Amino acid sequence: MVGVMDTTTAYVTGKVSDLDYNLGLKGAHVAFKNEQYSFNTICKGDGIFTFGHIPSGTYILTSTFIGFYSLKDTVTVKPGDVVKLKIKLGTDY
Repeated sequence: MVGVMDTTTAYVTGKVSDLDYNLGLKGAHVAFKNEQYSFNTICKGDGIFTFGHIPSGTYILTSTFIGFYSLKDTVTVKPGDVVKLKIKLGTDY
């Protein structure tokens, strides 16, 4: 079977890691939302997350993990985009 790229939506993947040691944060929460759509996931053991079939538009990306500062940023995706994100969360200690 040959894989077919979805050219009407976007694919977003990334890794949430510790700012100081670059360790993947298992259990980190990642949300990808706008006025029409809301996508949420929990990172796997290596801090990896994926969102497939994201309609084009501008989204607010948030990432949280207990004991770490939260991240909030804006991401715009277009049909056919493959977006790879590196999210680093820090602490006071």
